[in-house]
Amino acid sequence: MDVFISYNCVMLLRAVTCIFFFALFPSAMAQTIRTDGAQVNISPTATVVVPGSLNIQASGGVLNSGVVYLKGDWINNGSGLVGSLPGTVDLNGVQSQFIGGSNITDFAFLRISNPISVNLSNNINLNQTLIFSSGKINTGPYEVRMISAPANPILGADVNKYVNGNLRVAYNTSGSSTYKYEIGSNVYAPLDLTFNSVTVAGSMVASTANGASSLENFPTAGASGIISTSRVNRHWSVSQSGMVFSSYDAVFDYSNSPFTGTPGNYQVRRYTPQTGWQTEVSVSNGTNALGVTGDGVFVIGELTNTSITEGQSITPMLAPNPSVSYVNVSGLSAFGNDVRLAIVDLLGREVWLSFIQNTDTLQLSFKEMHMKPGIYFLVAKGNYGLGAARLIIQND
Repeated sequence: MDVFISYNCVMLLRAVTCIFFFALFPSAMAQTIRTDGAQVNISPTATVVVPGSLNIQASGGVLNSGVVYLKGDWINNGSGLVGSLPGTVDLNGVQSQFIGGSNITDFAFLRISNPISVNLSNNINLNQTLIFSSGKINTGPYEVRMISAPANPILGADVNKYVNGNLRVAYNTSGSSTYKYEIGSNVYAPLDLTFNSVTVAGSMVASTANGASSLENFPTAGASGIISTSRVNRHWSVSQSGMVFSSYDAVFDYSNSPFTGTPGNYQVRRYTPQTGWQTEVSVSNGTNALGVTGDGVFVIGELTNTSITEGQSITPMLAPNPSVSYVNVSGLSAFGNDVRLAIVDLLGREVWLSFIQNTDTLQLSFKEMHMKPGIYFLVAKGNYGLGAARLIIQND
């Protein structure tokens, strides 16, 4: 049977903590613990072990400054975790556990220590940090939400420990903001997003799935332009809510996914309902997409000859290259009247950006741009085409 924690035992719990409660009622050790109308206070020095499930009902809630080790399910039909206290909830069962209930729980620190799985039956919010010790979170149609901006990094994720499903991250206004989405599906396939010039705060949710996207054959067969035998066997989806930004750079990790063909020829294609399939400026074997201006579905692979309908691949001309102090860029008019010109380092980071109008030739001064010696890519994108050229800046 369930064990009920009612209002009458709240003062006892506050005085002796829940550990003492379990010692008083040893027969409850494997049962569901219910907090009906109780506000349970767990002090900073307390460690509470719940061998069954924790069922929060009515106006019940938990004020957690300590650590709760939970073997069963977390069911929140009440107030959940209240008081914005920096406690940790550790799900360390030996069979599948669920986080759910009719109300969303705001966790401060949530640790996943279940090698089988932790599953969501509602969204969950993280105010502080998500920590992986073992196992995954399977979100299904729900979301793990990092609701504080800037969001804390997710700790401990690797090939066996990640968010299997939807991860939403909040962003505030900033010049630049980077976050690593520790996501995967059948394998670990994280995504790094770097936003440039966020002017309105909001959030971005990302997920990834094995295999081709169903949209790759929309509106006609082969619409994505990716060759089925020369591709990454995976796709990523991102969708923003409320954000206003100039662009973002995406870094896709497909090192754990099957891929075929020649990665050196890979391109990134993105689908949106507004524009259909389009090619993004990409470098580093298709792992980096640069200057992306909206959300959508991303796929990576080699392109068919007729796949680029919105613009051809064009290479800007650079001279002198290598160079010490400046470079002349020519052939910009082939990209269109309005050209986005960026310099990207070998890590895929955009270190310089400008928008050029009605210009074919341009001289760039490395001193004025505050560019350091090194190897970069100069990336041009316009409504007629896109392309990148290697740029080498030498020491004096």
